Amino acid sequence: MFFLVHEDLAIVREDIEFLRSVEKNAFELILNEEADENYELDEDEIIRKLQNIIRVSKKYGNCLLITDQDINDINVFQIGLSDIGNVHGAFDHVLVNLNKSLLDVRSEKRVEILINLFSYLKVGGIIFIPKSTYDYFPGGRKGIESLIKDLNLTIEAPPFGIKNTVIASKNSIQ
Repeated sequence: MFFLVHEDLAIVREDIEFLRSVEKNAFELILNEEADENYELDEDEIIRKLQNIIRVSKKYGNCLLITDQDINDINVFQIGLSDIGNVHGAFDHVLVNLNKSLLDVRSEKRVEILINLFSYLKVGGIIFIPKSTYDYFPGGRKGIESLIKDLNLTIEAPPFGIKNTVIASKNSIQ
């Protein structure tokens, strides 16, 4: 059961329409069961794809790479999820590569982790969420896109050379 409350009736109506859209287009997000899937990670393939994203995304300015795999010979600030609390400031773009660190975490906590990562993104900045990360979230790509829309971020078209990545921009202070 949901209780929607706001002084502006138009906002309540927008929220109702959003919930109806989720029910219609991504019902598995509402009744998400914890998956007992065995994920197999091809770390070499993940690193190769991340290196490509980093190469293409350099034009967006300074980057924060939040990652489970150490990547050598790249010129970006990389940090593991366990050390993210030591990072201060905001970045022009954030690349999220989390997979192993999410395996034993409940769905609600995975979503909370992602929401917290948006705070490291400057207004006008871009966040990149590759398949190696969104596969570990409730609803996969649809789940990430729904969360992005709900957080008033804008889903962006990928630049040439980047596939299977959800890209969003932060247009206002969250």
